[in-house]
Amino acid sequence: MPINPGDPGPTVWANGVDAALAAKLDANLTAHTGVTIADQAGDVVSQYGTNETGQRWDIRVGTAATPTAGGGPSVKIAQTEKVTNLATQMGGNAVANEHNAALSVAALGLTGSLAQTNAVMIIANGAPTGTDVCALGSSGMVTGGTGTGFGAYLQGRRNVPGASAIGAEIRVQNESGADGTANPNGMSNTVGVWVTTAGTGGFKSGAGVSLGTADATQFIHGYHTTAGAISDCAFRDESGSYASFSSQGTHNIGVDLNGAYSSYALRFTPKTDAAGGISFGNDAFLYRSAAGVLTLNGALAVTGKVSSGAAKPHAEFTATVSLANATQGNIGVMTVDAANTPDTTMVTSPSAGTLTFTNPGLYAITAAVNFQAVVTGESWASINTPSGVISRSHATGTDRVSVSDPTVYIPTGGGTVTIDVFQTSGATRTVLTRVAVTRIA
Repeated sequence: MPINPGDPGPTVWANGVDAALAAKLDANLTAHTGVTIADQAGDVVSQYGTNETGQRWDIRVGTAATPTAGGGPSVKIAQTEKVTNLATQMGGNAVANEHNAALSVAALGLTGSLAQTNAVMIIANGAPTGTDVCALGSSGMVTGGTGTGFGAYLQGRRNVPGASAIGAEIRVQNESGADGTANPNGMSNTVGVWVTTAGTGGFKSGAGVSLGTADATQFIHGYHTTAGAISDCAFRDESGSYASFSSQGTHNIGVDLNGAYSSYALRFTPKTDAAGGISFGNDAFLYRSAAGVLTLNGALAVTGKVSSGAAKPHAEFTATVSLANATQGNIGVMTVDAANTPDTTMVTSPSAGTLTFTNPGLYAITAAVNFQAVVTGESWASINTPSGVISRSHATGTDRVSVSDPTVYIPTGGGTVTIDVFQTSGATRTVLTRVAVTRIA
């Protein structure tokens, strides 16, 4: 059965088919009455056990009983080329690879076809020991010149709005009956895409994944994880790189945390120094300095009102002291009024008439004094602050007085404030006092 240009049948004639190859094909065809070139010495290998056979050329090597031991591929195509005239040899296009591919496979799905059109189906099944199962090994190597070596060019294209396009669909399927695990130091045992870099001498590669555009079009989203696709962490960095995330270029928004969060929108490591916080220009730092304490190193300039959504720390005390006529003294031992003190650690009273503050800050202090008798001469109550400022209120012709200082600054933890009274009523009196302290900043 000679092979001539234009003949229907098992092969497509090309100018590159020489006489020796044609003779081999003819010799094979004469042994069969059908249209299939059938080198069928081996078992059928299929993806799901469908045992499909080739309609035109079915080549099989090895069986389960007598498997091939390697030594070479079942079919090998090798080509050495040198294109010297793009116009005549490549149609004027240096990347028109149908003109010079070692193997070109094309499939055309006609309108109305119900099956997925597929040009090449590659299957590798196996149960090896100490190695892997790889369906496709592809390498592009530049050994000279200035071109780019790439292992694969994959393109998905749509020509009508109702269709879809995917450059490459990559799926990892876990049918093992157990969850896969993430490996912080290497390839995980179930991973969708594993990108590595290599090079003798340890020279760095530019980027692991880079998004770009071939023309003026753009991606709507650069990295998009769809609903329900991730269980633990959408982006996890265990590389130890200098920066985990670096935003360059010009943007409207740097980081947009516009999702719904059941715990936190942003969480920092529980450190207690500036390394666990936020740096603003390397001269102002906001960080957690102790459990429950947020510290700003640098000046704070506020435009507008600063307020806390929660109740401000507050404490109240009561005191009683016996005070002789025309005598000055402290208000006596102060006892915490538990019913009106939500914060019992903010301020304490270790000695009569003295308040000791746990943390530095700005406080509002009020002392309401009841002399239990109408005073007839000079009588007053005073708040004495660490800075030496004294706030004093006087009473005449009444039995009580109130003094307040809304901005008492305590510069250091352990700072103290004292409260004194003076009464002139003609006799010794039992003086009652209520003290209220609120931390305002």
